[in-house]
Amino acid sequence: MQIRVGIVGVGGIGSVIAEELTHLGVADLTLVDPDVIEVSNLNRVVAATFNDIGQPKVDVAARWIAALRPNHPRSCSQRKCTHDSGSHVNCGTSTLFHMY
Repeated sequence: MQIRVGIVGVGGIGSVIAEELTHLGVADLTLVDPDVIEVSNLNRVVAATFNDIGQPKVDVAARWIAALRPNHPRSCSQRKCTHDSGSHVNCGTSTLFHMY
């Protein structure tokens, strides 16, 4: 059985969770976050640099995951998850980390 994990919010805590799950071998991550990288995020978002300012947080996280494990599937959505859309069923995952 393959575990599909959803992470809603890939800022300071969510980006660390995504990185650690990747290191642990979780092969299928769904990343959801409506925000972009800002200067104030650089001290806490894993792998974010000044070159990432203005880029979607999900894209920065996906790029880092791809660098760690190039063959792992992942999906990204730059959108806001409401309580209803953040459910396991609607995100299509077996486990969900909700950081908002």
